[in-house]
Amino acid sequence: MMRYLILCLYVIVIIFSLGFSALNHQRVRLDLYFNSYNLPLALIMALCFGLGLLIGLLMLVVKYWQIMRLKQRGLILEQEIKNLRAIPIKDSH
Repeated sequence: MMRYLILCLYVIVIIFSLGFSALNHQRVRLDLYFNSYNLPLALIMALCFGLGLLIGLLMLVVKYWQIMRLKQRGLILEQEIKNLRAIPIKDSH
């Protein structure tokens, strides 16, 4: 059942993508610092979306790595506290 739902979702996304590119087929001039291109508007928007998706994924991976590093450090500190609590207190009086 879930497989058919995902397949229907893919078909709907493809239909909307085809409709979007059919409605935005005009060519737009894209000026970069070193060159300029005449590309369809739908292609430029898809490229910008893909680039934003990649940047967001990269930021997610970096944050995940930072969180895992902090969790590891927290576990080490908890173990150190446990070890310090286990040491008997020596009274010199």
